[in-house]
Amino acid sequence: MKKLFDDEWRDDLSEFNIISIEDLSKEILGKGKDSFEGIRTNKTFDEISNKYALRTPFGKKSAFYKPTTEDYDALSEDFYTGGINYELLAEHLKGKLGLIEAFLFNPEIYFLGDKTIYSGSSTFNTPVYSTIKNNNPFVYKKAEKEVQATFDLAKLNTRKNLLSNSYTFGIYFDNYKVIYNLNFIYKDGEDKKFQDTETKQTSDPTDFKLNDEYVAIKLFTSNVDTFVEFLRIVKGYSNAESMKKSITRYYLDFFATAKGNPDIIDGLYENIPDFVLETLTDETLWKDFVSLSEKSINTSGTNENISIINLLKGVKNPNWWYNQINKNPDPIRKIFEKFSNKYIEELITSFSRIGLKNWTNKELEQAWKFDLDYEEYRTPNQQNDSYIKYTGFAYYLEKEKKYKIGTALFLFDQYNIGTDEKEIGNEIKLPFAPMKTVLENGKELYIPCFVAEYFTNKKIDEEFWQILNNIASGLLPEVGAGIARGAAILSRILSGRKIKTVEELIVFLEKVDQNVMAEDLEKVGIQVLFRGTTKSINGEIFIGNLNSIEYGASTSTDPIRAIIFGIESSSKPGTKGVLQVYLPKNLKGLNLSPPNYRVAKELEVIVNTSPENLSNFVVKEILIEDARKLINEMYGLDIPKTITSNSIPSSNMLLEETIKLTPKEAQEFYTKVIKLKK
Repeated sequence: MKKLFDDEWRDDLSEFNIISIEDLSKEILGKGKDSFEGIRTNKTFDEISNKYALRTPFGKKSAFYKPTTEDYDALSEDFYTGGINYELLAEHLKGKLGLIEAFLFNPEIYFLGDKTIYSGSSTFNTPVYSTIKNNNPFVYKKAEKEVQATFDLAKLNTRKNLLSNSYTFGIYFDNYKVIYNLNFIYKDGEDKKFQDTETKQTSDPTDFKLNDEYVAIKLFTSNVDTFVEFLRIVKGYSNAESMKKSITRYYLDFFATAKGNPDIIDGLYENIPDFVLETLTDETLWKDFVSLSEKSINTSGTNENISIINLLKGVKNPNWWYNQINKNPDPIRKIFEKFSNKYIEELITSFSRIGLKNWTNKELEQAWKFDLDYEEYRTPNQQNDSYIKYTGFAYYLEKEKKYKIGTALFLFDQYNIGTDEKEIGNEIKLPFAPMKTVLENGKELYIPCFVAEYFTNKKIDEEFWQILNNIASGLLPEVGAGIARGAAILSRILSGRKIKTVEELIVFLEKVDQNVMAEDLEKVGIQVLFRGTTKSINGEIFIGNLNSIEYGASTSTDPIRAIIFGIESSSKPGTKGVLQVYLPKNLKGLNLSPPNYRVAKELEVIVNTSPENLSNFVVKEILIEDARKLINEMYGLDIPKTITSNSIPSSNMLLEETIKLTPKEAQEFYTKVIKLKK
């Protein structure tokens, strides 16, 4: 065998020029002609390797041969659109894309035949069958639960060829919904000229910037989780988080282009991702809420009921909305007038929650009872005696932008003819003032006056009773914390129970409101608060934004979260970050404000005073960099030195992913900080 191989190669070897050491030395020393000139090439190593591998007896089967795109199917624009095994597709893309040199994409292994299902009987009782697309979903985890997902539409190029490690994407909005598109391309498409695929709005979601013949896989969905989580599986955490930033950028551009047009922004809010909603300010949300109040609800194309409910999920500062609605209740009234009964429960719940974050114990105790169409007979004999009907009311006073509330009494004789009527109460209240309804089993529900107006104008039937009872049941924990919010928290204090776990801490912080005093925190085990902020080069403290000046200074029970905010705010030129430390027992006379909607991430405690005034209570202040190093020393946590809006990980990612400290662990950190030299 060796002889045969040598014989076959004798002629081939004869064409090689042997370079002597002497010649090589001459070239190195700069004498004579270039000895390599005859074999210099612009070809890649793989091309050279393939050239000589093809001249061996093994040809393309040689271990030195690297397959090229020319070894497989030619260009094709034929796409398969039937059932797909997404689980296998995700598995292969994850395990091979960018990890092996030549990933051969064979589309047929992902094809699934249609399913035949029984769909009923004909008029002659003959079974009728129909076929549906048979998709095998991929699986991802969300909030510790497994979610099965498929794309709305998938197209696999029927061409068998090598796949590139590159992918392209598009995010499109057609004024009704946002479409997300992910494309994986062939290797021979890498060097083709095509425009940036991050296009803005287009009426055609198939408007790709790379010719179809170079695209292997096209995936479309209107579900952002399906889009992001598939990419997370295939390309990893960093790519997925970067994509979320791109999605946010596109949404903000769509909003800017819409200019508040309700016929456009309703489509944006209907399926808006949580991470996009987080970026919208209360001012923006209110402006869009007012805009949506001017148009009809549930018109074709978009469900405006869902759009409005999603918008309200983005509320950052319940106190700001409370004051805004008290000043201008007209948009709220317009929304209630045309909202669908199917979604009214969620709408009322949203506003009752805002109310519970603002109503004081005294307001709840003195809330007028809003009775709903009750009857009272004067004697047990209900056959012939006269009786009283009474109902609560809330009438809107256009000029004052307030409500007249009370109870209307109607006297009827035995023939059901009205003989007298009277109104009691007649109090004038702000739109968000609470009214109390008593439901089945003594359940109490507090609703704003503008919700009471809605029920005043509606006939209360069985459906509405069920809605009210559902709302009361859903708000029961909050009402319990609300009707005696201080009492509910103080009962824990008086029982001597201390917060030990992060889970207990979050439950507690979510119930905090203006009825809780800062100094009482220590009684439940919260002995220290932290605030990450900035100072100017001259040492002047940042006085806070308008929100914090008006509604309170934000602190955290967790130094890690305060440090993240301190780094982020001091990543701008001309500032230095500091970590301020406070002891709740020193904050006498200061009450708290309700935390924002991200309290579970931030472990936030808002002290109802300005940041400037709060600084007077600082017991220790250290540079944010020293605090960062101390956290690393104690917990092995390396928080980035700078955090900007474009950072990966971003501040939001860090808040989600980093460990949360219990009050006891925070106290241990405080002990270390106190020992640091100034």
